[in-house]
Amino acid sequence: VHNIDVTIGDDVAYKQGNLDFEEIVPSIKLAEAQSADGISKILIATVYPEDTTQNLVDWSIEWNENTPLYGSNVDEYLSLTVASDGAREATITCYKSFEGSTAKVTVTTRHGGYKAYCTVSYAGAPKFLGASFDGATQNGLYGYDVTIGNYTGELYLKNDLGTSIDGSNAIGSVYGNYTIERVYAKVKYYVTAQYKNNGTVVFSEDYLIDTTDNSSGNSCTINVPAVANHTEEGIDFTVNADTFASVSLNGSTLSVDINKTQGSCLYGSLQNRTGWVVVFKEAYVVQGNSADNTICVHYKENVSGLDAIVEFKMNVDATGVALNSNNVEF
Repeated sequence: VHNIDVTIGDDVAYKQGNLDFEEIVPSIKLAEAQSADGISKILIATVYPEDTTQNLVDWSIEWNENTPLYGSNVDEYLSLTVASDGAREATITCYKSFEGSTAKVTVTTRHGGYKAYCTVSYAGAPKFLGASFDGATQNGLYGYDVTIGNYTGELYLKNDLGTSIDGSNAIGSVYGNYTIERVYAKVKYYVTAQYKNNGTVVFSEDYLIDTTDNSSGNSCTINVPAVANHTEEGIDFTVNADTFASVSLNGSTLSVDINKTQGSCLYGSLQNRTGWVVVFKEAYVVQGNSADNTICVHYKENVSGLDAIVEFKMNVDATGVALNSNNVEF
């Protein structure tokens, strides 16, 4: 259960009185049971001796003294629902954070007035970890379309009461310690390596860039041979996440700087008159569908252990066209 922490007392309350040595002392104790949903817990009261027929009980809940919410209406934060009149089972439901305060549940036997207690406190444990970029928030694995530029978003935690970035204070204060576990590229497309000599292409070969295999560390190294009859040596270049992006984390703020996409020149310069250039040729297509080319950021919240992956898709579509002059005269 993620939102309330029920602490069961070890001591059993007894009704005081003069008892014969062999008399069985009646008593009552609370035990916790898991409920079906994520914002409730079930308490079970056991009346001793367990074979007694006088086992009806009454329940109550109130704020503990010397806590910030003492004296306020507990129903705004918590409800206590008894299964039926006199039943030994009740459900506690949490509606919003009451971090810093504690409530007390009391169960009392109708026969004899024996009592047992438990303390209800707020932990606010999260169930989901996500990231919000451009106002879009989702849980788990998801993706954003990007081109060259900087993208800044917020990591967030969520439980069944809300998220830590919407002002609801639903997440406990001990959470929110984030780290980046790994940044990796998942790209698969064809490039063309060309060697130019004084503007003339004297060597051209196609290569497949593929970093989708985890066993290779999501890295791909291409070895291009030297060109015969030219002094220029061949080239070796490696494609990985660093080829396309740099990623940083400051508190809960995740910054992703995309400096290249799949269509960018991977090696050399397009303006080279002499030398090597490696450029995008075409997408890798399987059964009519081209592969997504993404930068993946795997991040984690250290207290809860929750982790998630956000993908930045670099399949950049054309959005316009322009000429560097709109008037040519001779």
